[in-house]
Amino acid sequence: MNSPFCVELSAAIPDELVPDVESKLHYVAVEVSGLRIDPINRARITGLIDRPTDQLSQTLSKKVHRVVDSVMAGHVPVETEVYADRSDVAIPAGDNPMEWLERDGHAFALGAGQYGFGPLVGRLMDFFDVMFAEVHASFDPRQYRFPAMISTAAMARCDYFTSFPHSCCFVHHLREDVDVISAFSNRARSESNPSPQHTELADAEFMLAPAVCFHWYHHLAGQTLPPSGSHSATAVGKCFRYESGNLRSLERLWDFSMRELIFVGPGDKVQEQRRKSMEAFRARLDGLGLAYTIESATDPFFVAEYETRTRFQAAFKLKYEIRPLLPYKNGSLAAGSFNYHQDFFGRSFDINVEGAGSAHTACTAIGLERWAFAFLCQFGPDRSGWPREVAEFVATGPITVR
Repeated sequence: MNSPFCVELSAAIPDELVPDVESKLHYVAVEVSGLRIDPINRARITGLIDRPTDQLSQTLSKKVHRVVDSVMAGHVPVETEVYADRSDVAIPAGDNPMEWLERDGHAFALGAGQYGFGPLVGRLMDFFDVMFAEVHASFDPRQYRFPAMISTAAMARCDYFTSFPHSCCFVHHLREDVDVISAFSNRARSESNPSPQHTELADAEFMLAPAVCFHWYHHLAGQTLPPSGSHSATAVGKCFRYESGNLRSLERLWDFSMRELIFVGPGDKVQEQRRKSMEAFRARLDGLGLAYTIESATDPFFVAEYETRTRFQAAFKLKYEIRPLLPYKNGSLAAGSFNYHQDFFGRSFDINVEGAGSAHTACTAIGLERWAFAFLCQFGPDRSGWPREVAEFVATGPITVR
């Protein structure tokens, strides 16, 4: 039975840290749910605890303090750098589209963070994929297709398991043992939702890819690239990040589609390509009439890595986010990012530039479901009010098979 749970903090959580802290409170423990910061007293966190005891309450309180302290310690009190601000663009609609999308069968929930889509949302995703691919084309990238899985050995090379362990989605299969397989098969005959025991599972050698670019870095591992210019690639694929209670509507999915433009080469060339990609994207979005901002940001690192990595990323402006406005919540949504990794992936995967040492990398990453969602937030269901090129694209042609 659930009972109220409350933790008193020594200091109030600053307004700008409330979303970050609340997003990480979902990972405190399975025995507690609904943790949130009191909107009136931000030095208090409340939730519900399952079958409370004094010892459990004390343990959970310590975990809450650990999460909050990590985020607070990593807070970088620097002003967000706004690269582009189109927040004053007139927005024709503004309501949350999820009600009519689900009511009319355009989107339907299939599980936590998983949605199926009808032709309307599918074609909008296609439109943004084609649009961003056309922007990418000016950089003359090679086109790639990558699998949904990537080896855990590859991800270990770039410290993903220390930075984002909470979002990892590992791929398992039953151990290659006839007794194990038979035992599971027999249980499946009588159980409505059979689940393998952990002793029946083989070690995880693969995980579902959290981003597209890791495949290309893995492919280039051990290579020395020619020194002229940067080497670019583009790909679209499925990505997977588990985000616990943060999974909601089309804003944040466990299973989502990403289009990336990736640069590898000398540091100055890679940084220049990232700058040019930001300009190219800005021009294209302006032509479409979307309201958005592009501003500096940091990644959602796990609490153990939060302070050091957040401070480093913020200090060097390594990440900018494209944030289309969501009028219904008086906020915005990170629907894409421009990332510069310095020589981190070059060193991690032993990718070198002839005569210049470890390669530098950058990528532009676009979430297709989020762009479709943000577009519908701003333009609504009435296609007569949509930009003509979007309305015509959605009305004609088959849905691309991904």
